[in-house]
Amino acid sequence: MSMIDFRRRDERDNIRPNPFWVRSSTMLFGGKPGFNSIMDDNQSVFMSFPLGGKGPFPVIVMGVLVEILTAFVGGTVAMTIGNGTIPTFNSTDGDTVSVVSAASVMASAVVLPGAAGNKLAYPLLVPFILIPIDTVTPVLYAALTSNAAITAGSLRVNTLVSEAN
Repeated sequence: MSMIDFRRRDERDNIRPNPFWVRSSTMLFGGKPGFNSIMDDNQSVFMSFPLGGKGPFPVIVMGVLVEILTAFVGGTVAMTIGNGTIPTFNSTDGDTVSVVSAASVMASAVVLPGAAGNKLAYPLLVPFILIPIDTVTPVLYAALTSNAAITAGSLRVNTLVSEAN
């Protein structure tokens, strides 16, 4: 499926003590030209794990908090959070996300974004380990689905990670 890029480039190279939280950009319905009507049935990439000169040290995904900023409208909206890969670290909107595990972080029954508020991914299907690499870069993504067209909504995903270096 097509990728919609919501990674925050300003948070990627900051050195932080372990573990630390990383926040995605706001995934806003209609907030990306060309993706206004197809936010559902695509993967919104919110975090990638490139090598970036750091060395191939494991990254442990320890927790996920979803901030529903604006309630989603358009049928029964469900969301899963999974892991996959993108062709390169520089991949962007419209590139392909290859699914590794569609619900490796959070199963679809867990979060129904029908109302605003914070939602801890529970039951949390993490922790799990990802190995950073620049080609076939590992990513975490959110997939929204609905039985009707999604017409409104926004969220951010916060992920607790620890880098073993």
